[in-house]
Amino acid sequence: AVDPALHGSLSAQAMWLAGRLAKRRGDAGAAHESWTRGLQTGHPDALLASQLHLALAKLCEHQLGRLQEALTHAAHSGLAEGDEASLHRRARLERKRSARSPV
Repeated sequence: AVDPALHGSLSAQAMWLAGRLAKRRGDAGAAHESWTRGLQTGHPDALLASQLHLALAKLCEHQLGRLQEALTHAAHSGLAEGDEASLHRRARLERKRSARSPV
């Protein structure tokens, strides 16, 4: 029998790779779906979860224009990109979101 924690980790890694392949072929929707599913696997790997959040933050900001969702994911990206870069990303997203908001 496969250990459930290992199974979850392998499933998350598979979703990470599926998302990268989808993004490479220009399918932002499929990348978003794969990376979101990767986060939903319940895997124990904190670094992979942070990498998935970072990838989703970038995708939502640059390809999908979903700034609020990007900001939500950016809040969990510190382990993958470092705290300073994560703070910088979140500040930039806040500025962009504020600029889009009607006054």
